[in-house]
Amino acid sequence: MKLVSIRYSEYKNQPKEWSLDEATFNQVTLIVGKNASGKTRTLNIINNLARLIRGDIKPTYDSANFDATFDHEGNTCRYRLFISNGNVVEENFELQGETLLIRGQKGIGKIFAHQLNKEIDFQTPPSDIALTSRRDNIQHPFFEPLFNWASSVYHYAFGTSLGRDILGLFKKEGIKFDPRNTSCVIPIYKHGEIEFQDSFKNAIKNDLKVIGYDLFDIGLATPSRIITTDPPLAGELMGLWIQEKELKGKTEQDDISQGMFRALSLIIQLNYSKMALKPACILIDDIGEGLDFERSCSLINLLLEKVKETNTQLVMTTNDRFVMNNVPLDMWTVLNRQGYHCKVINIHNAKDKFEKFRFTGLNNFDFFATDYLNQENK
Repeated sequence: MKLVSIRYSEYKNQPKEWSLDEATFNQVTLIVGKNASGKTRTLNIINNLARLIRGDIKPTYDSANFDATFDHEGNTCRYRLFISNGNVVEENFELQGETLLIRGQKGIGKIFAHQLNKEIDFQTPPSDIALTSRRDNIQHPFFEPLFNWASSVYHYAFGTSLGRDILGLFKKEGIKFDPRNTSCVIPIYKHGEIEFQDSFKNAIKNDLKVIGYDLFDIGLATPSRIITTDPPLAGELMGLWIQEKELKGKTEQDDISQGMFRALSLIIQLNYSKMALKPACILIDDIGEGLDFERSCSLINLLLEKVKETNTQLVMTTNDRFVMNNVPLDMWTVLNRQGYHCKVINIHNAKDKFEKFRFTGLNNFDFFATDYLNQENK
């Protein structure tokens, strides 16, 4: 299942009102915009919808209105979820235009039962999402692709440490980890080593070489700076280390540069997802942050190639010129916030403007920096 579009609003007709126009998504989408235009917020909206569907969080929002459309094997699914004061006030699921779930306030609604072949009444607590609480693969199998999508969403904040400041504690009874927790790169790497052995390590080394980091080896070990604790820890504390080909010694996790570790962490997690054969919807905020020109461009090219090889959907944000110049305009979505309203401009709703720009001789970044779209609207 692929995310086709999402529309969002909150606090309508109130001082805190904020809304996002219908944003559409390709297999690869680059969201660009000035600071505070809504780039990070858009990724948070997608991720929070996935978390709500998975049941990771409850609908405790004061106000949140989600309206999302998906494609599943050529069929269109639409899911709407409106929340107010911590309760669901409206919820609707449609498949190919047919309403299969509808509920209003007080949790009262109707749902189609597959084996019974008819619509039945139900009531769920107002604070619960019916899609989640009524999950049943026998009676309501049409929900499963949406749950699978929600389970495939991975959210990376590239401008953060991406786990550089977090070690892994491995206990004898086994390793437990959430592959969607992008700060837990150590247990993800360990699982990759166990499940895929040398092929996992080699894939990471090959990808890092593509972006300018040539490694002789990579692995896990107890950091040398760790002092024995009393009482002892409940397991073995481990961190990543790398050895670059041009260096004789190993570089431990806390000595790896922030930019390099961000790239390393992202590549480890993407390769694990690929080898585990888990189709993913990957959200990356501030892609390329902290990397130099060549490595930023190489990382983008690497990501685009990986997406071609898999059934992965990639949504990234940036206002970095290097990134913009390496992602085709057809993949762009420009956000232009006007007060509380966030306007969306892309090739789907402004094809003529995108096509005309191709003949200006300017590079992609100029499409953004020269305010070309606003000038065209005058």
